[in-house]
Amino acid sequence: EDFRLKSKQNNFLFARDARIYRRSVLGLIGLGLVPPMVVTALVSCRDQQTRQEVLPTVQMPLLNLPSIHNFRDVAGINEQEPYRNQQGVALRTRTLYRSGWISADDADARRLRTLGVDVVYDLRPQEQRQSHPDQVPEGVEYVPLFQSSAAHPPSSREQATAPQSMEERMRFFVSDQGMRTRTVFLLEQMALVDGAQVFHCTQGSDLTGWITALLHTIVDLPQEVIMQDYLLSNERSKREIESATDLPRVQASYLQAAMHEAASRHGSVQRFINDGLRLSADAQQRLRAKLLVSA
Repeated sequence: EDFRLKSKQNNFLFARDARIYRRSVLGLIGLGLVPPMVVTALVSCRDQQTRQEVLPTVQMPLLNLPSIHNFRDVAGINEQEPYRNQQGVALRTRTLYRSGWISADDADARRLRTLGVDVVYDLRPQEQRQSHPDQVPEGVEYVPLFQSSAAHPPSSREQATAPQSMEERMRFFVSDQGMRTRTVFLLEQMALVDGAQVFHCTQGSDLTGWITALLHTIVDLPQEVIMQDYLLSNERSKREIESATDLPRVQASYLQAAMHEAASRHGSVQRFINDGLRLSADAQQRLRAKLLVSA
């Protein structure tokens, strides 16, 4: 299993490094978001010493991709006032995005391209990917994290709204070796890819919420901000929750369950990242450089 995952990682890196990504601004011009004189940017290879800014500098008041559930920036939903870490350093926007199932219509597929998205990571089990495949724009790398549902905790539709079941599911993300292996694989890939990236599960709240909390821990975001961002799934999903009784809301106790599991096993969430996931110091530094404006 570990060998296959490592081979998959090597193949992914080879494919990424063999291709030069180009940022086309035609979509932005067509949407009226940037003037025609804005030029394209090249994504640097991972061994390049000087990192170039590859994301558009034009600001949009708020990301709005109606056909993609719970889509938002890891740096915060207000691009003018991104999150700041404990040292007061702002998070860099237009770098990492989180969402639910990528059900993009043509208009939102164009918007994804204007955001410079290079890679979409699908965190759903195989049966969900098959029944509701992602609508990924042409030219965007698609990476499914799970080849089967074996590494997912057992659950049923009836259990979906049960708080104890959700707390158990969140603890499973910490305790299960298969989940830890895939989590560190995902974080390593995020660290190595220079372009913008999207990661998602079905609703963009459970596993996606946990991965986001790990990223926020690595950049030393305050605990209250980490929880605030996690609970934003309720606000972003408000209309869907009101119209669908079987769509569960997230609760603070869900994320607290995963954090407590990590702390009880390793002392803190950061030490879980270091010792439980064994995410290298180099990968963590790359993620901080990617996500922090002054890093």
